[in-house]
Parts: sequence; C-alpha cells; structure tokens
Amino acid sequence: MESSNQKKAKLLGMPFGTANGKLKKMLLWHFATKLKMLVCYHCGELIETLEEFSIEHTEPWMSAADPVGVFFDVEKIAFSHINCNVGAAIHPNTRKVVGGKLRCSICGGWFQKDSFHKASRDTTGRTSECKRCAIKDILIVPAVLVCCACGEKKSSSDFHIDRYSATGRRYMCKECRKTKPKFIPE
Repeated sequence: MESSNQKKAKLLGMPFGTANGKLKKMLLWHFATKLKMLVCYHCGELIETLEEFSIEHTEPWMSAADPVGVFFDVEKIAFSHINCNVGAAIHPNTRKVVGGKLRCSICGGWFQKDSFHKASRDTTGRTSECKRCAIKDILIVPAVLVCCACGEKKSSSDFHIDRYSATGRRYMCKECRKTKPKFIPE
C-alpha cells in the first residue's frame, strides 16, 4: 500500500516537500512582484526571473545572540539574486560598485560613488557610509576651545577638524600650528 507522500510524489513527479517549497517560492515571487519589492538587497538591480530570485537574512542568524529570534524576524529578510546571495556568503566583506553606485552601510540607500568620502583602504576606494550618514556621526563641537600651546580661549573655527579627537577639533589652534616648529629627524 502506498503512503500519502508516495502518492503525492507520484502525482507531482517530485517529492512533496520539494513541490511545496517551489510553490512557496512562487507565491513569494508573485507577491514581491505585485508589491514592487524585486530589488536585490546586495546589488540594487532588478531581480527579473524566478530562477534568480532568492530569500535571505540581512543579519547572520547563526552567529546571533538569539538565533531563533533573528531567524524568524521578518524585518530581517530581504530578496536578492541567487548569485549575489551566494557571493555574499563566500565574500561577506566585499562591497561592489554597481552602475557607479554603492550601498550605504548605515541607511542602506544606493548612491553615486561621489556621495561617499574617499577611503584608500576600502576595495571600492570609498567609505562604507554615505556622506549624509557620516555627518550624523560627527561630534557636536564646543563653541569655545582652549589651545594647548598658547592657552587662549578661541572659537572652534580657529582649530582644524580632527575626527579622532574627543572634541572633533585639534588641540592646537591654527595660528599656533603655523608657528610651531616642524619635527625634522636627524
């Protein structure tokens, strides 16, 4: 006597689990098409066929503190080309320029390369966050600072910008930096 799954497999010409998975993928494709959500999460290009359509987690769930929570969080699911999805798994830290555009790591938007600051160490030659998101990251600079060389209180505009400083400005004013002797190794 045939089991229910054997009968279904015989009727469908494939295992029932495989047919069920294909049906679910077709339904997702159908709804994503209607909702105009067929833009690849990785490259920003249109996903044109069901064969290249894939579903992925935008956050690696296996290494998450709460893998079950991340796995089932529908807000952390996106669509992509199957090649982009697999490529990202193989080379997770490789960014690509697609049509002259890059994806911002903060806001997720796609922008022209010149919307990113230059970064010689990155494979794209640009920072991972767009200029707009980078501005949000800049510190609120105090209006008045004290120069470490002359000890005078001066406007923050009298100091050069220094992103690595706690105040967002250099510790020595522009005037003192001009007159400060340069270090010349012997």
